[in-house]
Amino acid sequence: ATLQIIEAVATKSPKSIGHVLVTLAMPVAELTCDIKKEVKEAAISTMTAICNCTGNRDLEPFLPFVVKAAQSIDSTHECVEKLAGCIFVQNVE
Repeated sequence: ATLQIIEAVATKSPKSIGHVLVTLAMPVAELTCDIKKEVKEAAISTMTAICNCTGNRDLEPFLPFVVKAAQSIDSTHECVEKLAGCIFVQNVE
């Protein structure tokens, strides 16, 4: 239920989640590896929603790799490689 609330807030008020993204990312990422299928699916969906709250359009193409990396340590290297290629052009407030 908590994941669903976070996801709903992320959808309706992305700037609010953006301010606490650092606090939310790790606990939600940990749940993407949960042994319960329902929890894992909800966490992946929530992780996707909160990642879309960065406020930085330059990161958008790389967010699926971030979500995938949260699910498996094996995907972390690929994610880092992708993010290393990100060129930031947008001013971030």
